[in-house]
Amino acid sequence: MQRACLSLIKDQKAHEAILKALNLLSVVRKLNLKEWMAMATRCDMLHEPVRVAMFGKYTSLSDAYLSVLKALLHASVACRRKLVIIWVSATDLEGATAIESPDVNRATWNLFKTADAVVVPDGFVDRGVEGKIIDAKYARENKIPYLGICLGMQIAVIEYAGSILGLKNANSTEFDPNATNICVIFMLEVCFQTSLLLQTPFCKLV
Repeated sequence: MQRACLSLIKDQKAHEAILKALNLLSVVRKLNLKEWMAMATRCDMLHEPVRVAMFGKYTSLSDAYLSVLKALLHASVACRRKLVIIWVSATDLEGATAIESPDVNRATWNLFKTADAVVVPDGFVDRGVEGKIIDAKYARENKIPYLGICLGMQIAVIEYAGSILGLKNANSTEFDPNATNICVIFMLEVCFQTSLLLQTPFCKLV
């Protein structure tokens, strides 16, 4: 399928339109799609699945984790595995959900337990942190590969500190600056040197 799509794009000279738009027609003298064709062929031959549980707060909006998804896709192709993403809402593993919606909690656990690996991407504020700590603990105890990115790494540190080192109320200053045992702190020497820009000339924050 991927190879057929690439061939169709080539036949329709889409590459020439792209080169023209980038003003590169005079630079690229001969089209060489050998590596692209090889990768497309590998994609078509992927059959053995690898199931990766993606934990987050915005699992209903997959675009929120688009860069992570694309990285996983490239990694799975390199490993010759067919990527299957299991979207898991972290809050569905939490104790409150187990009490208020036991069926949801049970279904989430059953889904999570089918995963071959776990990815906890970055995020903000403390919503869903309890569920992510639960998932990190399960992954560690069951020797499931775990990749924590930014917030996900904080979660792994907090879980290990509490479960293995016995540090009660272990936490990060991002979630609780007054925690008894702080494991992750803000780096004051760098945290004010950068800013997150959410506004462009074409949008206005309201």
